[in-house]
Amino acid sequence: MIGPVAVFILVMILFKIAGLAVHRAVDVFYKYKTGDLRVMLWERLNHRVGAALGMLNAAIYILLISLVVYVVGYWTTQMATAESDPKPVRYFNR
Repeated sequence: MIGPVAVFILVMILFKIAGLAVHRAVDVFYKYKTGDLRVMLWERLNHRVGAALGMLNAAIYILLISLVVYVVGYWTTQMATAESDPKPVRYFNR
C-alpha cells in the first residue's frame, strides 16, 4: 500500500514543481515584456482561473483522501473483533 502512495506523492510533487516553473515564466513574460493592458488582462485571468483550479484541486484531494479512508475503514470493519482492537482500527471503524 505504501508503494502507490509514494509514487502518487512523487508524481504530484513533480507536477507541482513543473506548474510553478511554467507559471513563473509566464508571469515574468507578462510583467516585463508586454504592455499594461496585457498585464491587467493576465492578472484578471490568473485570479479567476486560479480560484477555479484551486477549488478543483481541493475537491480531487478530498476525494482521494476519502477513498483511502473508506477502503481502510471497510477492511477494518470486516476484520474487527472487539473493543480490544488498536486505536487506529477503532478510529477507521467509526
